[in-house]
Amino acid sequence: MSLIKNFFRKKIVNKYNALSLSELRNLKITEKELLSLPLHKDKLINKTLQGLFYNFLIMPHFSKLYIFFYSIGLPIIFPLPFKHAIFLKKQNINCSVFLSFLLFYPYILYISLKKNFSSIFHILNLKQIEFDKRSTNIFFPKVSEKFLIPSNQHDNQDYSFILSSIKCLGITPNNIFHNNKSLEKFKIDNVKYEFGYPINALNMKMKFFLLINFLYKFLISLLYFVINKWQKLYLLDQENYIHAYKLSTIKNDAKINHVIFTFHDQLLRPFWSYLAQNHNFKFHLINHASGYYGFKSKDGFYPTDTMYHHLNLWDNYYVDSKIFYEHIKKIIPTVIFLEDKVSPFHSEQGISIDSKMKNICIFDVVPHHIFSRALMLPEDRYRISSICIKFLDDIINYFKDKDFQIILKSKHSLNSRNYPMDYYNYIKKLNLNKITLLNPRYSPKLLAKKSLFSISAPFTTAGFFETKTNYNFFYDPEIMIDKDDRARQNLKLINGKDELNLHLNNILTTLKK
Repeated sequence: MSLIKNFFRKKIVNKYNALSLSELRNLKITEKELLSLPLHKDKLINKTLQGLFYNFLIMPHFSKLYIFFYSIGLPIIFPLPFKHAIFLKKQNINCSVFLSFLLFYPYILYISLKKNFSSIFHILNLKQIEFDKRSTNIFFPKVSEKFLIPSNQHDNQDYSFILSSIKCLGITPNNIFHNNKSLEKFKIDNVKYEFGYPINALNMKMKFFLLINFLYKFLISLLYFVINKWQKLYLLDQENYIHAYKLSTIKNDAKINHVIFTFHDQLLRPFWSYLAQNHNFKFHLINHASGYYGFKSKDGFYPTDTMYHHLNLWDNYYVDSKIFYEHIKKIIPTVIFLEDKVSPFHSEQGISIDSKMKNICIFDVVPHHIFSRALMLPEDRYRISSICIKFLDDIINYFKDKDFQIILKSKHSLNSRNYPMDYYNYIKKLNLNKITLLNPRYSPKLLAKKSLFSISAPFTTAGFFETKTNYNFFYDPEIMIDKDDRARQNLKLINGKDELNLHLNNILTTLKK
């Protein structure tokens, strides 16, 4: 089995490497145009369906399956509606229209059943919450990880995502609800924290009505599915939430409720929320990423914007990057700029970082496996282990005889099974007397506050957090990236070891004055 796996892995990587950047760019353009095809007559439902297709089908699977079938010389088989498969054929993508269409229906049936029964299970297991009429309640329906939620055991609570986003939005809550069932109720600064969802739990009578309504609509949707109208079954889970919301508000007074989502949900505003916003619910989407995905290739082209912002349907869409704000408002005119950057997470590591020391932080250098990602962006070919090792080696060698502490923080945990072994072994051999390795979920915003300046791999978001002197810059050890690349935004891009040494000499000379 291992021999077969290695055989296909080698073939896939070789074929992927053989593709030119223009071929990859055209594939990404085709992928985006694929999502422009309508899925429903109703504009709102159509955008919702397109967002679901992007997040759960196109983005995670299309590129990889294309590379797989391309590497073994067969037409791609990918679950798509008939007109979408025909569209691929017209774009000169070697696609099996019949098999793709045939695969689409069992796929949609499986996903729809899974979504529907998951929604019913979720609604039936919601906890009933009693609210004070005058309370301001904030819901974080997707926030379940502990490193996003404040804790009485941790210091620096303002650097958790929850408190950081509330501060940026200027909301003063009485109750905060997250999505982690395992956490007990607790209170910080007189604000109550507990598990909760924007839809309140139903009593037994209402649950019975909900189940009867679901079974009726489920049978009707199955009939529609048989005659090639799959959309009703696919979106029935959202109808379940809408019905549950209506039932939950029959005997409840309207409250002031804010519902805050992170940028991972920017294309997937819950369909039920359009009804809820008419009942003192205000929905927010915070995009705390830097904003530009993929840098300019050697032939002078940027990759197609893979985030599909044109599908966005949020009324209150926020970004915390000034230059990205200028870019995105051309696509989403109602976008709102946040003056302060949101802290994406905060994990207390039990490690003391003395802010009085001369700390230099290094952000986000973990290499990617081309085989495992194949996301069709230029940095997937750039961010390989040899470049990442040279990035660190050049910086560490510069500071080895200087009185500075280097703090190395990567976005992802280093796991030898998931990342190249040469990089993993390099990290293991580092001299940890002058280098501190941080938990990936330690707040980059908090780390930046404790550091003189940061050096970041192109083009990680963490580089934009303000440090003490704010001499932050990106470093490209291979001199492969243009200095005017849009993704650097307001930071410098330093190319090559000689320029790095000269730039660092200038910074340290300035700091001595």
